[in-house]
Amino acid sequence: MGSQNMETDVGHIQLLLRLAGKGGSAGRIDGRSDANLEEAISAFQRDVMKITPDGRVEPASQTFRALVDAASPQIHERTRFPSGGHRGAHLTDADYIGAAKALGCQPEAIRAVSDVESLGSPFLPSGKPKILFEPHHFSKVTHHLYDKTFPQVSTLHPPHRGPGLHAYGTNEDQWTNLTLAALLDRRLAIESASWGRFQILGKSWNKTGAASLDAFLMIMFTSERSQLDGFVAFVKHNHLAGALKHLDWRAFAAGYNGQSYAKQHYDVKIAHKFQQLVHAKVVAAR
Repeated sequence: MGSQNMETDVGHIQLLLRLAGKGGSAGRIDGRSDANLEEAISAFQRDVMKITPDGRVEPASQTFRALVDAASPQIHERTRFPSGGHRGAHLTDADYIGAAKALGCQPEAIRAVSDVESLGSPFLPSGKPKILFEPHHFSKVTHHLYDKTFPQVSTLHPPHRGPGLHAYGTNEDQWTNLTLAALLDRRLAIESASWGRFQILGKSWNKTGAASLDAFLMIMFTSERSQLDGFVAFVKHNHLAGALKHLDWRAFAAGYNGQSYAKQHYDVKIAHKFQQLVHAKVVAAR
């Protein structure tokens, strides 16, 4: 491993060993450089590489490259996502009107939620849906196992959020973090991100009309319309249609964003956006 072993560096080697199926000690990832880790490395060198083992992994060394090669199939499998088919398929007025009829509310109510949640396009130029990966959520659901070894994707407290998503990094940063977290636990990583135009948390995939987590991903990758359909199903499942109908933004925000909604003023933001949209509609009709 080298003379000075950082917990994060050791964690990366342990992760590669786990993905290669050679982790030893149940594939633990705890950042501890000890006899168990040295033995796991030595076993990999002896059994896979067929070289005299020394129990060490140096950066860019033969052992490191061999570990990456051995882990590649699992890396590919755990970071595999659908291809987007959304290009050019933007939501229309008719789409919003249809969704509003299904929920018994005004189209502007749905548009307001959309505008506040996704802050623009629900897809990135790369074709991937916009996400917000939340390291504090991943930390919680993985019982803080990776807080020391992978603090980039697993941390006890959420970052202080200013305007937009800057506290969490850029939109592409979110995908970098999700991809790393997926190597640790694919399902929990996907469930720790909010997805698409309506930023539905992945752990709520079974409330969007999806039959499986992979089906949820297809909803998010396919089109803006499929994301809208998922939102309608989510609102119905959580009995929030009445809050949208009666413009009860506090009740909606509490049910949609959780009881911490007030910290980010979701109810105020959605109410303000709704009033802007209604005003613009009135002006346009004159």
